[in-house]
Amino acid sequence: MAGSAAGGKIPLQFVYAGKTNQVHPNVAIGPEHLRPNITHTESHWSSVATMIEYLHEVLVPYVRLMKDLHGFSESQRALLLYDVYAPHRSDAFLNAIFATNLFVVRYVPAACTDFLQAMDALPNKMMKGYVRDCFISWFADRVVEHRRAGVEFKLDTRISYIRPLSFRWIMDAHARLSSDTFVQAFIKVGITTACVERGLWTNINGVIRATFSPAVMASPAPPVVRTSLAALGGGGSALTHTPIVIPASPFLFIDPAVSTTTPVTST
Repeated sequence: MAGSAAGGKIPLQFVYAGKTNQVHPNVAIGPEHLRPNITHTESHWSSVATMIEYLHEVLVPYVRLMKDLHGFSESQRALLLYDVYAPHRSDAFLNAIFATNLFVVRYVPAACTDFLQAMDALPNKMMKGYVRDCFISWFADRVVEHRRAGVEFKLDTRISYIRPLSFRWIMDAHARLSSDTFVQAFIKVGITTACVERGLWTNINGVIRATFSPAVMASPAPPVVRTSLAALGGGGSALTHTPIVIPASPFLFIDPAVSTTTPVTST
């Protein structure tokens, strides 16, 4: 799962176990702007290859769409916040990211995702609950149908049967997440709050106007915030008191979290 600090809901990635596209669910995908990236690996864990695929199939189109919608400059970059999972730090993945000229990358320190990764703070937990609700509702309906027909219900546990069902449950659960959920997640981990309290953001709902200065950047703040803002400002040594506009409210901070790289069960 991925989301932005302004409440942007970014399409999911599904990673299935298998060697060919035959393991992908044969289902209707839905609106293009929310169309997930469906891929596979032999282990069902994400890899450098699936991360690069997600970058090109989801993140790059999303950022370009936001830039077009809001009239942002070609040089404007989005900030990606990742955990330290090995494929996130691989040379091949980083080279692919930087080749787009669209992103700045920063990492949440190990063992700190509960405190600093927005998707772990709120959306992932809610998503799991919604998926569980979808399954319970579906299961209850099947039991009622069979009892009315006087037939014993036996759950079909074949992967070929469960795969398209679980895909739909996850997509329905994702659709239930509101934009406010993502906004609150970034507030909860302190990213939005820290910026507002330090006067870095004066309008977090529209175009963000921020004043960077060496003194501000040296003030006590979570390193992930301080270094990320320095990168967006053009580098710590180049920061001045001149107000600059950061036109990236919908994607100033993008947190792909772990669930863009997990098995189909999602997290």
